[in-house]
Amino acid sequence: MLLLALQSGMPVGTVRVSCGNQNSSPYRDLYDLDELEQHFPGAIAIHSKLAVLPEHRHGRAMLALTQASFRTALEQGTKISLIGCRPDLLPMYEKLGFRQYRRGCLIPGHGMILPLKLDNFDAGVMAECRSPLLRTLEDFVRSSHSARLCA
Repeated sequence: MLLLALQSGMPVGTVRVSCGNQNSSPYRDLYDLDELEQHFPGAIAIHSKLAVLPEHRHGRAMLALTQASFRTALEQGTKISLIGCRPDLLPMYEKLGFRQYRRGCLIPGHGMILPLKLDNFDAGVMAECRSPLLRTLEDFVRSSHSARLCA
């Protein structure tokens, strides 16, 4: 799924979210998907291709895209979110709650990429790092609970 951030009707950023079965993922080796899928079969989200225009990188677009991609992953029933990032972006993703879980690797055309993982329901880690994704998780849990009560 491709998500788009708009400002005044103009695209300013995008992110891709691939949820569920990752059998054909080009990222199998980077994330060691064979191992992860043993523990979380069909419940992995890979967030990739995050791009925001330079003049919008410190505004709402970046935050809105990460929250929307996380919400999409939750709605698709995933338990784990994965992101590959450059070393200079590691602090930004750690503030969201992602943690590096294995060694990085050199990817031609991209340089060093670090594999990061987030337990989608670990509110403790999100609270500890003051992640803006915690609110997204709380809203999702609350709306899911309300939907079950109404069913």
